[in-house]
Amino acid sequence: SVARVSMGALGGIVIAAGLIYPLLALPAKMDASTSMLDAVQSTAVSIPDEYAAIAWLNRFAPDTAIILEATGDEYNAGTSRVSTWTGLSAVVGWSGHEGQWRGNCDIQCPRVDDVKNIYSTSNNETTLSLLNKYNVNYVYVGPNERRLYPPAALSKFDRLLPAVFRQGLVVIYQVPAQVTSGQ
Repeated sequence: SVARVSMGALGGIVIAAGLIYPLLALPAKMDASTSMLDAVQSTAVSIPDEYAAIAWLNRFAPDTAIILEATGDEYNAGTSRVSTWTGLSAVVGWSGHEGQWRGNCDIQCPRVDDVKNIYSTSNNETTLSLLNKYNVNYVYVGPNERRLYPPAALSKFDRLLPAVFRQGLVVIYQVPAQVTSGQ
């Protein structure tokens, strides 16, 4: 029957039209020059100062070093980026993920508050006390920290700690063992 042949032909045209997109899109999607899965390499292109800081930490920081970095927002590429890319321990990483596995916020939530306090307070004694509490070796101040915390509070690190890396928007400060406010 003519109706059956017409429907078959129409179905064939629809299927063929549906296959055009994959055939045309596949080469563009497979072009390695336009995409990458390595977030560190992507950062080398998009935020070279941060890439250089990560390379510095990977080269010079001892494997046992503890870093302080902003905790960031949940499901954000900025969360735990430095500790992730260096393998160094951080005061706190992705607190929401920890809460899912632990079933509560008893350990990580006070740490999140302390990290925010270290970066945002202007009180030197509070800063140094909290850095000592967590045995922090390096304080990382990069684009995320500058976005989240006031410049006046971040500037205290220049007065309190020696900068061991500085490039563009990124500074890494070294925390001497058991620093005190009387240094």
